Amino acid sequence: MLESARQTTMADSGLDWKVRGTEVYKQRVSSRTEFMFVRVHLSSGEEGWGEATFNALNDQVLIALQLLAGAVAGRTAGEALGFLARQPSWKNGRAFRIAVNALELAIFDALARTREVPMHELLGTCSNDAVTCYANINRGTSDRTPSGWAKRAGSAVADGFKAVKLAPFDEVEDGNPEVKLAEAQAGMKALESVRQAVGDSAALMIDCHWRFDRRSASDLIRQASVHSVAWIEGPLIEDFEAIPDLRQVRAEANANRMSLAGGEYLAGVRACRPFLEHRVFDVINPDVRFCGILGMVKIASLASEAGTEYAPHNHLGPVMTAASLQAIAVAPACRTLEIQHAEDGTASCLSNPAALMPVGGVLEVPKGSGLGIRLDVEALTDVRI
Repeated sequence: MLESARQTTMADSGLDWKVRGTEVYKQRVSSRTEFMFVRVHLSSGEEGWGEATFNALNDQVLIALQLLAGAVAGRTAGEALGFLARQPSWKNGRAFRIAVNALELAIFDALARTREVPMHELLGTCSNDAVTCYANINRGTSDRTPSGWAKRAGSAVADGFKAVKLAPFDEVEDGNPEVKLAEAQAGMKALESVRQAVGDSAALMIDCHWRFDRRSASDLIRQASVHSVAWIEGPLIEDFEAIPDLRQVRAEANANRMSLAGGEYLAGVRACRPFLEHRVFDVINPDVRFCGILGMVKIASLASEAGTEYAPHNHLGPVMTAASLQAIAVAPACRTLEIQHAEDGTASCLSNPAALMPVGGVLEVPKGSGLGIRLDVEALTDVRI
């Protein structure tokens, strides 16, 4: 009797459909960015998509995908998900983790499509049907002078975004705190120019890409506070030993009316948990490529328990954006979502691009089945694995 019930549940969920094959596609977006997507076919006839973009290291991910695609072929969806969950990503490296999580996402997309429901219905109870987005203008800013940054920020605000993030500290290299702060002055001029361009109504965030130490980060916060910065992201290297310094930086940021954000490179729940338990960040930025779709949901729950706001790191392709939205749908305390703004003029590879276009800076969670998006394979380059 119990076995019969279990089989009925499996059939209803689609977990007994078999993985028929896996394909990989790429799309060159700019000199810096090449999206890489994974498509999984189930014996139900449905397909699902994951994102495996690692830019300059895409070839490393491709090797992992070659190994994993062969291992999941012929397994049921349930067996494949179990196999992927058992893979020692902590041992095999970040590229391997991206490959595992891309396949996991693709299988969930296919399962949700099979059931004709949005993916978030497989992940939890829907809490959000839309999210306010901010424009990341970093990758698309080729003119990295103060006026170049200001022009790009103004364009984002004209497109409806109410918040903009820039990473203007290219010149900051290794050195003592005084040297770091001196090298950061070009970035501060860019920040001043951006604030003048967008006025007082737009929120500004600065991304430091881990270029500072505790002392120089403290000085940077005091200088940036003049420009009403909403958050400072990634000022220090984020590892366990940095937690005491990061807590001090957070206190200094809060004293200057800004939030401390971080965590985009923390690989999964185990890596994020200490930062949440120690209340390191005001805002945590998990990345679905490193955390997986199930990990994103768990981190959102842990963040809510810790009183930490949730704002997924989301700076690459449309599959990543759609997956982040599905996680946000079930997140108890989501602050915002990152959108890479106008990196170049490459046409969208979606057959329904409007699904991921913010209106007035707000993006709705797609209502279609699975991820709620459809990729146009003709716009992509097939990669044999």
